[in-house]
Amino acid sequence: MADSYKLSKEGKLLVDNSRRERRWNTNSPEWIEMAHTSESTLKRFLRGNKISSDHFISICEAIGLTEWQKLVDWEDKDSTRVGSFSTQTPTVQKTERKTRGRVVVSGTFDEGIREEIDIVVEHLKTLLTTCNVTISPSDNDKID
Repeated sequence: MADSYKLSKEGKLLVDNSRRERRWNTNSPEWIEMAHTSESTLKRFLRGNKISSDHFISICEAIGLTEWQKLVDWEDKDSTRVGSFSTQTPTVQKTERKTRGRVVVSGTFDEGIREEIDIVVEHLKTLLTTCNVTISPSDNDKID
């Protein structure tokens, strides 16, 4: 049985508060990118549907909620992974996760320093040769 978790009612409130503090929508590209997930998985998470434990944890961590265990609906019988023939009290097994690094830089700047920003970004690209460096304008920015 694969590990899968669903968000509890209390967890939904905590996630929603954290999301609002960041001024993110429920489908913010920043959240999706930081969680290394898809928009459809994020939607299932927010609706309280079961998703894989890896995605559940990544989505929680991306929004700043590192104690993801407090957000799981443990009343749901499939939100734990237990041995099928165990006579002992069921215990949750630790999920093995891949280590991922990420850097997110956000800010507002005047067009006058755009050239300096471009130089810094190009330098980052040379340092992070095995990474994908993406520059995205905010929703309020206009691109001519």
